[in-house]
Amino acid sequence: NAGHFSGGLYVQPQPDPRTREFVPFDCGDLAVHQYDLLHGVQVFAGKRYSMVFWIQDRLASCLNNETPWKEVAASAGNVDAMAARASELSRGTESDQKRGRELYRRAADLGHVGAMRDLGMLLEQTGSSEEA
Repeated sequence: NAGHFSGGLYVQPQPDPRTREFVPFDCGDLAVHQYDLLHGVQVFAGKRYSMVFWIQDRLASCLNNETPWKEVAASAGNVDAMAARASELSRGTESDQKRGRELYRRAADLGHVGAMRDLGMLLEQTGSSEEA
């Protein structure tokens, strides 16, 4: 529905929101990106419609709700992967949640702003705000 709204999909190459750049789309356009692209949608006026698909690399990933590529990248020190994997784990079992907090902490210690925020919110929700 191009032309019926202002704003839309943006990419943000740096943690600073002032680096956001809106991506121009026409009807039928498609964007494919990797999990670590910092992006979002902001509509200033009108209505915007979109269809979103998540693509996994193998059937087992879909059936078991796994993202092995994030685990590999997180283990290799990729802070974006650490934060993304921590977000997934924080909604899992108690042991998953513990691993998620550890990944959030590692990413936050390495300067990942989103991980700092998410770890603080998680600690606040679990009653550990003094640790935040």
